Amino acid sequence: MQASQINDRELISELLTFGFDKDTIAALPLLPLAEIAWASGEVTAQERMVATCCIVDSELIGNPAAVATFQSWLHQRPDNDLKRLWWLYTNQCAERMRLGLRIAIGKRLKTQATQIAEASGGCFGIGRICEAEQLVLDQISQLYRLN
Repeated sequence: MQASQINDRELISELLTFGFDKDTIAALPLLPLAEIAWASGEVTAQERMVATCCIVDSELIGNPAAVATFQSWLHQRPDNDLKRLWWLYTNQCAERMRLGLRIAIGKRLKTQATQIAEASGGCFGIGRICEAEQLVLDQISQLYRLN
């Protein structure tokens, strides 16, 4: 899994166990976008549309395997083990980045996640951002050191 630039053999083993390869690994940093779409318990048509549009503003364009992986998360909710793997992988990648780049990527991801959260008016169409969606936004802020 050279494309990931991760040296942690245990993490690489977990990534391979989850079915990631040099192409599909590009989808993993975008997992929070799927998570925020699922926060209300289902992905609405509006959330799916906004999340799919985020592919255009990401590094997934031109990578059909990564696009398919991301879209699969919009059809079947990712489990907690995948969320944990996202955290470990993204944290290792982010640790290697300059702080300015890390913050810029984090801000872009948080903006995209906020757009998805607002696409259907929060949870159950009530309010703008519900507690479950805010939790995902807070995780993005924490990981990318946006606070």
